[in-house]
Amino acid sequence: MNYSDHDTANFSIYARNHVQRGWLGTRFGQVDSLGQTPPEELGYFEHHPPLVALLTSVSFSLFGISEAAARALPILLSSASCAVLFVLARSMIGGAWGLLAALLFALCPGAISYGQMLNPQAFVMLLGLTSILCWVRHTERGGISWQKWSITAGKIRFQPRDE
Repeated sequence: MNYSDHDTANFSIYARNHVQRGWLGTRFGQVDSLGQTPPEELGYFEHHPPLVALLTSVSFSLFGISEAAARALPILLSSASCAVLFVLARSMIGGAWGLLAALLFALCPGAISYGQMLNPQAFVMLLGLTSILCWVRHTERGGISWQKWSITAGKIRFQPRDE
């Protein structure tokens, strides 16, 4: 963990609390309380939507509570972003350019850094690219389903958060 990666520790705490207390026990929220805190005294982190912590709790349930299981989610999401970017660029400017775009994305220092951090950025990138890809498909092929998928991914991507 580097100096800027405190999010992995924090989101791992929220995910671990989901595993230990259950989703209903945490009310699907990001519980930041440690130890045997009584349910009425739980503290919640509300700055980001809880989807990353919920998905990480699934990873913890499948692979055990560990740093590797925590980092599996952003690595998977970043890899999926690379694949979506390839498909998007290929459909717009050709296969060789699509491959180059995906390669440059994979080698980008920001993508490498955020691609291993457990925070919403990897998920946001995937949803943003997916929304654009679905919109391009909608303009190419028509049909309401591509438009609905584009809007759905975009809405999830721009989900408001409490400040």
